[in-house]
Amino acid sequence: MSRFCLCRKRNLFRLLRMKYEVAISKEAQDFFAKFEEDFDAEMQKLANEPRFLHLKLGISMRIVQPTINDKVYALVCNASYSIDRSRDFQAEASMYLEEQKEILVSILNNKALLVVQISFSAKSKPLDGTKSSEESTDYDEKTSPFLAKAPIYTLEQMVLPEELLTEMKAAINTVKYQKLIYEDWGFLDVDPIPKCVLNFYGPPGTGKTMAAHALASSIGKKIMEANYGDIESKFVGDAPKNMKKVFERAKEEDCVLFFDEADSVMGKRMNNASNGAEQAINSLRSETLKHLEQHNGIVIMATNLVTTFDPAFKSRILKSLKFELPNKAARIDIIKKKTPSKMPIDAPLTEDQLSELSEIADGMSGREIKNCFIDMAQRKANDCGESAIFTFEDFQSAFRRQKEMSENLKREETREKEEKILNALKPKTTEEAKGRIQSLLEDKTQEEREEIMDYVYSKLEEVDNMRKEIIESKTNTEVQTSRENCTTTND
Repeated sequence: MSRFCLCRKRNLFRLLRMKYEVAISKEAQDFFAKFEEDFDAEMQKLANEPRFLHLKLGISMRIVQPTINDKVYALVCNASYSIDRSRDFQAEASMYLEEQKEILVSILNNKALLVVQISFSAKSKPLDGTKSSEESTDYDEKTSPFLAKAPIYTLEQMVLPEELLTEMKAAINTVKYQKLIYEDWGFLDVDPIPKCVLNFYGPPGTGKTMAAHALASSIGKKIMEANYGDIESKFVGDAPKNMKKVFERAKEEDCVLFFDEADSVMGKRMNNASNGAEQAINSLRSETLKHLEQHNGIVIMATNLVTTFDPAFKSRILKSLKFELPNKAARIDIIKKKTPSKMPIDAPLTEDQLSELSEIADGMSGREIKNCFIDMAQRKANDCGESAIFTFEDFQSAFRRQKEMSENLKREETREKEEKILNALKPKTTEEAKGRIQSLLEDKTQEEREEIMDYVYSKLEEVDNMRKEIIESKTNTEVQTSRENCTTTND
């Protein structure tokens, strides 16, 4: 089947043959030969729809070295608002690839990454007479994903250790006294652009997002939440421009700018970025760094993976606050706060009962404790409706279900991390070294195993970048030596 075909007069559809930049099995090659044909047919069918006839498309595929994250495929394209309907086409292509994800995982097995690249251009408007999503999208206050909103939590609603609470209040005072520090005390001479960049880090569900809202509430400002998905996925190909919009709107609104899962945006920039996806990520992170330096407002980052931050981001953080899983006393306070006053309970929970629930919840985050209440309420409503009366046994059952589910998920995460670490080490270490790592993990507790794997997992990308730098340095040295030899010969 030809990889070049003309689809009607107004639409050039081009799919180049698959390029293999890493070795894969014969079985995998046979699969991708069929995959190419199926993808070709699906994209041609899509390109022939009236809404896409004005588009010119160039599509290519590559099999490359896997990245350190969980991706099995990457869709790279230049879809933007300036190319009508390109984002609609990209969304359709993304849906098709997502439907194939399970089989791609089984074929590639974390040993390779499928990169699909789509290049768009257009000479005319859509032929179906309707407005595209780009035309109908005016980024005003009603439609923009970047909106400043009133904070929904206060400091009084939170349960925090005394030390962390003191740090939170100190951070709030830092913001409150910014005018005093910079203008009255003359610190503008030291730092011409007043800024306050805070980093909240710790396990999921420990209150980082609540704390960001609480801080905004304490200083009487709105909060704007900027998630990586809104910046990258909603505006494919325009991520750096969207980052600029985020900071501009935060400045206009004079609000707290909150980056949830900030490691996606603030992570280490990749050396020797070799493909479009890596270059796009580096471009976004460099753009973020530039605006972070120039922004004179309050920025809060929240992350579970602070060790992956680029050093350039770390050096711009004024304060880093660590959020940890609650201890027994904190869990009791959280249970009290999460028990609604209108909840029909047969008898108030005693201190002994609260202590027992706290013991069951050992290792749970505040969010998981909240989930116990939601699960319990939903089950009771289904079973009894409006006549429901909650008993202590209902609390016990709900907490034990959540505990079991959390432990199962942790075991699965641990197993996946073990596989990823060993797969990543496979081409870089000997069998003996792998055996030592496995032996080391087997002798540890669950918590110790997780700590070891988290550390090793966070270092793999650094090791890979170092390897690339060494290879590049060696190549440059060889080239220089070759030039010197040529010069000597000529002399």
